[in-house]
Amino acid sequence: MLTVGRSRLETLVLKSWNVLNKHILRNSHEQRFVSPSFHLDLVVNRKEKSVQISNGCKSYELAFESLLDNNKSSFDSSTHQRMENIRDWNEQVDLVEWKSLSDSQIQFVWSDSRTTVFDVGALNSDVGIDPVTWNSSTFSELVASNVQDARTIGRGFDSVGYRNFFDSLAKYGVCLVNNVEPTQDATEEFCKRVGTIIPTFFSEGMWSFTSDGKFADTAYSNIPLRTHTDNCYFDSPSGVQVFHCLHHDGPGGETLLVDGFHIARLLHRSDRHAYQVLVGTPIKYRYVDPGKVACTASGTVIAEDIGGFPRLKQIRYNDYDRDVDQSHLSVAEQKEFYWALKRTAQLIQSEENEVRYKLMPGTVIFIDNWRVMHGRRGFAGRRSMCGCYMDRHDWRNRAALTLN
Repeated sequence: MLTVGRSRLETLVLKSWNVLNKHILRNSHEQRFVSPSFHLDLVVNRKEKSVQISNGCKSYELAFESLLDNNKSSFDSSTHQRMENIRDWNEQVDLVEWKSLSDSQIQFVWSDSRTTVFDVGALNSDVGIDPVTWNSSTFSELVASNVQDARTIGRGFDSVGYRNFFDSLAKYGVCLVNNVEPTQDATEEFCKRVGTIIPTFFSEGMWSFTSDGKFADTAYSNIPLRTHTDNCYFDSPSGVQVFHCLHHDGPGGETLLVDGFHIARLLHRSDRHAYQVLVGTPIKYRYVDPGKVACTASGTVIAEDIGGFPRLKQIRYNDYDRDVDQSHLSVAEQKEFYWALKRTAQLIQSEENEVRYKLMPGTVIFIDNWRVMHGRRGFAGRRSMCGCYMDRHDWRNRAALTLN
């Protein structure tokens, strides 16, 4: 990006303006101003009618319309909701001058005499922790060594244990919690400390299962279960999957875990075309239990977040629940999709990426169902599990309030 050259006199004038943190725009296509007292760097592009704002940590490119739309005074102070009607905007407005008010707030003056205040700090309102991906060689160091103690996790945001719980879930997509009494009631009590249990057709809240075939689901058996995410047949799959092994008196039954974000990044690096196919091809899923349930939904295997790769939002991967009818795709699209899916399955099921972890009574595992795939090895003996699904919006809200 080009910046405007400065003469000695102009530099002295700008230094004087910086003392006041006020900058009047000249008639050049692009100008850069630095406010050292508030650590703000702003580049104005008059031709594109946009600004680039840097605050020392991150840089943002914003159209003039974004600055106007997010004027601090346009929001109700009690509800924090925008009150201005976009229908009434003046589209011909131009930027005249700006003034930095603090490390995060900038005041803009516009050609129609309006003055607006933009809060740079409001741009980063997500959970605030970048995901740390893992595979079978790094899981023990990153996740298994970071087991939380249920006795230190209270109900309030000020609890250190509470913060550590959400830090692990947001960072790794998995959190292990020990010292939970191996009963369904105790597991439910702890889950309610950290989130909201949601009902599904499996149960009104908590569920328990053995290999009794109670539901038409492979989970209710003792055979191996390939890694997958749950509820692909829901428009909005559950946010967190919870498991607690209450009893097992035989061999096998290790939980399998695969970091879906790690797989997506591997695929992006090794086979960009296959990655793009899975991002751009929505397919259908279904769950059918005759006379009881008929549930269908659609989505892409990989969903990117705003901004695109490497920001990922969701992995929706389940071989068991993929619908038999994918005729909404052309024959060529079907061939490309299944080819890309096979390439991804090879990565998912490789020993390098699949973790095996033996759950013991007293340890509860919380799994981000929008990121981490789970499964299990086959087993013998009597194995009793309990668990639940938890709301995604609720845990993300708690994480944002706790970690930001």
